[in-house]
Amino acid sequence: IDLAISIFFLANISTVLLIETQALLPTWIFPKLLQALLKWHVHANGDFLLRRSPPFYLGIISGNIFIRVPLMLLNAYAFYYG
Repeated sequence: IDLAISIFFLANISTVLLIETQALLPTWIFPKLLQALLKWHVHANGDFLLRRSPPFYLGIISGNIFIRVPLMLLNAYAFYYG
């Protein structure tokens, strides 16, 4: 079960870093494949927060990047090796 939890944390980290950060950073930083994945996600799921990126949501994404990602890295490490 610890391995499954570690994989869950790593999957969440990749989602934050590859998808959610596209709302904060310029699009030219990301490969076309990731840009297409974000467009597909917004269209398929109707994700208005990523489509419009209101200011409060940009703050949430910043919190995800600087607080949640490091904690998920530590959690994944702790579950895998602990």
